[in-house]
Amino acid sequence: MMKWSLVNKLILLAIVGIFIGLGSVLLGWIISVGDYDTRVKILAIILALINVLPIMIMIYKRKVNFLNPLIIFLLTFFAFFPLRAIYIIWNNDYSFINMLNANRFIIHEVLIVIIISLLFFYLGYCLNFDKVVVNALRKNKVAQSFFNAKNVINQDTYTKVNIYANLLLVLSLIGFLVFVVAQGSFSIGRGGTKLAGDNGYIYLSINLLIPSILLKYAAIKEIGKKNMTGILLLLGMASYLYMVFGGRYRLAILLVSFGILVTYYNKIRFGRMMFFFGSFVFTYLISVIGANRNRLYVGSSLNLNVDLKVINENFLSSTGDLNIFDTFIKVYEGIPSILDYKYGQTFISLLLQPIPRAIFPHKPEFASKIIMENLMPEFYEKGIGFAGSILADFMLNFGVWGIFFGMMASGVVIKLLNKINLNSVQKVLFFAISTSVIPFYIRGEFVGTSVWYLIVLIPVMLIFKMLSKSNNNDSKYKQTKTKNVLIRSR
Repeated sequence: MMKWSLVNKLILLAIVGIFIGLGSVLLGWIISVGDYDTRVKILAIILALINVLPIMIMIYKRKVNFLNPLIIFLLTFFAFFPLRAIYIIWNNDYSFINMLNANRFIIHEVLIVIIISLLFFYLGYCLNFDKVVVNALRKNKVAQSFFNAKNVINQDTYTKVNIYANLLLVLSLIGFLVFVVAQGSFSIGRGGTKLAGDNGYIYLSINLLIPSILLKYAAIKEIGKKNMTGILLLLGMASYLYMVFGGRYRLAILLVSFGILVTYYNKIRFGRMMFFFGSFVFTYLISVIGANRNRLYVGSSLNLNVDLKVINENFLSSTGDLNIFDTFIKVYEGIPSILDYKYGQTFISLLLQPIPRAIFPHKPEFASKIIMENLMPEFYEKGIGFAGSILADFMLNFGVWGIFFGMMASGVVIKLLNKINLNSVQKVLFFAISTSVIPFYIRGEFVGTSVWYLIVLIPVMLIFKMLSKSNNNDSKYKQTKTKNVLIRSR
């Protein structure tokens, strides 16, 4: 079993203690700095240091595994917030902030809030709140039957798993075709989001390609098959479809979760060299999709000539994917002065999402739509949407304190993922899928990302629930048969 290295809890507590102890003095001095640009530059550097310090400690101690959920969370958070803040401040690139009509002179407040939220995240990770969740799961019979079942995939059950994975594959391909016909386009990118409101199940069925591939690979490895040709061809086909249709985040979930399975079954440690190589490949692929977006169709060729300028446009620039820091400034400015708090409504609405909007037209909207409609109506009316962030979701529901305690809860969740003992195939798959969606929870919103996550996770859990139940019935049958034989022999 692969050992997922963790940061020493005492080290993180020390970090939190140091920053809490010195924070008030330091922030007081920063706020007193006369030059505003200097003030925000100092705050951006402090935010970046707090963000990367645990990673630097792990690298120094040579206990870093870049497929660790904590590492993925911190690196993603760094890209979306400190890195973007440093880029716009040092390059004086406030064009996107100005386009949103956001107040750039509250950036110092936003940076302070994000700094404090990171400290709350570390507190959630360090303290023992996770034990409460673990104890509750131990008392839950459904969870125990799923996680503790042994040898679920074997020679006897392999055919069932493969048929089930093929069914998911067929449903996904049907979803691709139906969605393309309904939309009249081969793009599931920006234009697809609008259509998904009325065709949500078709839109989400495209995601079933991911659990199909993961189940097929895990099943092959569990029974010791060596021939990987079929699964690699399927992976290549899925990657091509997601790239051509603009589904770059689906592609990211697929590649990250598949990569975790590969490292687990082949006992590969995802260290520094593999991380830098994987980051380069990932950045390149996302940039290729961004450069070709809305210009591709099945059978067309990809333009692979992507240079640094294109990569910059897809990531750091104001038109790139990292501009959620800019959007959060607008959210911070407009709540609650323009848009009132929702007090958990957008989180609770997850329970109502399975109901089709055709049956329940007044089903609560996602946080991003509420924010766009009320804070950026000029873009909403044109059908333009910008990604919020999990911080915006917390802010919308409970204000600044919602951000702090929401980040603390995030720390607890990341710690729970890190503590999973990968001693069964279902735990490995749960870990891989859950880890792969971490970046999208940071960039997106809770409910929208949870729907994507569950449409991948539930099909995997369902087959293992069916197999564990079948194994239990077989075991009871064998026990009953043995008991009857003993009675007859007497």
